[in-house]
Amino acid sequence: MQKRLMKLKATRIMKVVEEEHQGIVNSFWRIIVLDIETTLSRVCQAVLNDPTATKDELKQRAIGMKMLGTILQGAKKQEGA
Repeated sequence: MQKRLMKLKATRIMKVVEEEHQGIVNSFWRIIVLDIETTLSRVCQAVLNDPTATKDELKQRAIGMKMLGTILQGAKKQEGA
């Protein structure tokens, strides 16, 4: 009886640990995504507000960034499909 009770407790403990582990992984994932989004935003602002670039260069950069964004959005949609 005692062994059975110990096994039941161990099973419950493992279940709680697994649930907590998933929560931690999800939290880390959200932090990483936020960091990537912040970094991309700063890079985009720096690239598009470069005072040394000509107006034409800034336009070409904007076009390139838009193309990259479209590609990334397409990859995200395919991943979710």
